[in-house]
Amino acid sequence: YEYDSSTLDISDIALDSKTLKLYPNPASDKLFVSTTAQVERIAIYNINGQLVKQINTVVNGVDVSQLPTGLYMMQIQTNAHTTTQKFIKK
Repeated sequence: YEYDSSTLDISDIALDSKTLKLYPNPASDKLFVSTTAQVERIAIYNINGQLVKQINTVVNGVDVSQLPTGLYMMQIQTNAHTTTQKFIKK
């Protein structure tokens, strides 16, 4: 048995929360992603895990005005990593 501490490392998770921000949260019309990395793709899932919106080019925020009110998960893929953030649509 060989122990590999990299599988238990949480440094990537801690880095994500500090380098990536969603605002405003809750959002009504537009949701903005602030990150130091280049955003390549965004996928928005409803609380049931269904894909409700996918964006391949992010320019001037993400339009969430057509989404029903509720809790969503936004999966953000950058050139460095992929992370998931919660947001509320009001």
